[in-house]
Amino acid sequence: MKLLYCGYNGFNQANDTELGNAVTKPTVIFENECDDSDVELYLGWSFFIILTGDSSVLQGFRSDHFRAGCDLTADGVIRKITCTDDLIVGIDSRGRLKKLVPKVPPDSSLPFEWASIPTESAREDDQQPARFVKIASNEHTVVALDEEGQLFIPPTRLEHEGVKFTDVSCGKEHFMALTEDGDVFTWGCGSRGQLGHGGIDSVDYPRRVDALGGLRMKEICAGGWHSCAVSDCGDLYVWGWNQSGQLALPCRPISTTSTEEEEDYVSVECLPRLLDSVAPFSDEDVVVTSLGCGARHTAATLSDGSGWSWGWNGVGQLGVGGVGGVGGWQPVCVVDKDLRRVICGGWSSIWLRR
Repeated sequence: MKLLYCGYNGFNQANDTELGNAVTKPTVIFENECDDSDVELYLGWSFFIILTGDSSVLQGFRSDHFRAGCDLTADGVIRKITCTDDLIVGIDSRGRLKKLVPKVPPDSSLPFEWASIPTESAREDDQQPARFVKIASNEHTVVALDEEGQLFIPPTRLEHEGVKFTDVSCGKEHFMALTEDGDVFTWGCGSRGQLGHGGIDSVDYPRRVDALGGLRMKEICAGGWHSCAVSDCGDLYVWGWNQSGQLALPCRPISTTSTEEEEDYVSVECLPRLLDSVAPFSDEDVVVTSLGCGARHTAATLSDGSGWSWGWNGVGQLGVGGVGGVGGWQPVCVVDKDLRRVICGGWSSIWLRR
């Protein structure tokens, strides 16, 4: 398994100073013999974390205590990880939710240790702590999912009787959750249509995206202020902010097609829209196998193993070989084969190759 990185490298995330501040082509920055299903990634703007089995790799810089090469699993086995501005939060091998806190007294080898985060029980009559399986976060909020399919914003459990969730994703100001029946729920800020409810109002509690009713989704991904979902037949649906072409719809700032009329530009899409008007998604045989969303860019892998990206490319995150105006709203193939999946940070993308 190989990890191919592109995007911001101002803190030497790619572990190669010769690449400069922007890695503009997918570049191998890590490889080992493990299967891609055993790899967990968190991509921040100045660093990323790779979890592989019982070990971790931190590339880049987070703070004086967390620099390149720091082993975050030295104090326990962590299976999932995410970060806010203030916290590093993980799920250990027993499904417990934990955070890194300073050791008392401090230890020179690693001055931090994993401490448990208390949460409400999944059921009122259950005295056992919840066992968590997934976590996601933005700068300020962590959302966790337990094995019962219940959502938590620790320590609080979000009541949703009769609904079992299977996945979560966080944007800058909004949240997405997927149910076992393939329904999509969103909540948070809706100022750019990112909730998909038909307007720009905010929603305080998870609410079903009715416009996707009758369709079964298998994957969700929240970008900075946009949202995407993949149906069980591999179709891609997009909504939210399109200021940089992150929905793969024509946009004014970086559109390169001079024949487009002004009314063709899309700034905000408040309802989920099937992406079937632009290659490669205009081909009815195309199947999306994984999805990644950054602050203002989007990437996808297809069933033929290829990888495509579109949107803002200010620091090379599209992987098309340049920065700034290179790229845009029209998807570009950046890797032509052998990809398993893609994961995006705000200003970066990592492609997992066989």
